[in-house]
Amino acid sequence: MDALWDVLREAQVTGGVFLQAQFFAPWCMAARIAPEHCAPLLGPASHLIPYHYVVEGEIQVRVEGEPAFVLKPGDVVLFPRNALHLMGTDLELPSVPARDIMQPPKDGGLFSIHHGGDGARTRLVCGFLGCDDAQGNPVISTLSAVMRLSIDESFAADWIRSTFE
Repeated sequence: MDALWDVLREAQVTGGVFLQAQFFAPWCMAARIAPEHCAPLLGPASHLIPYHYVVEGEIQVRVEGEPAFVLKPGDVVLFPRNALHLMGTDLELPSVPARDIMQPPKDGGLFSIHHGGDGARTRLVCGFLGCDDAQGNPVISTLSAVMRLSIDESFAADWIRSTFE
């Protein structure tokens, strides 16, 4: 994972956190991040790489054409091509578009989501990395559509975990 951070630093990406979410089982959401959700933190970036950090609970994630996988607390998922993705406790449920359940920021805070049934809680922190030209960047343009990372494998695990929590 440390090599990925080195690559992103060299690509001169910007980034930030824009959303905090609480979901309650059962739920399924479809998401693709729009630039307006990242403003004013985004700046002049023309390409978004959204990410989700699991603070609590477990979720399934799937990008079309890729197998589903499970994320647990301390895991991060990145979408280098900002691909439409499904997340939830049951990906066979009808998905709700993220834009339909996102609440706007209050008092300069973050967007928020509070959604689902009355089951187990999952908490996520969502953010983005942005860059001017992903197509012209030989590394970013070759990254897979979805990448799962475990924060525990990073030299900065404690700092990253405390920052998100």
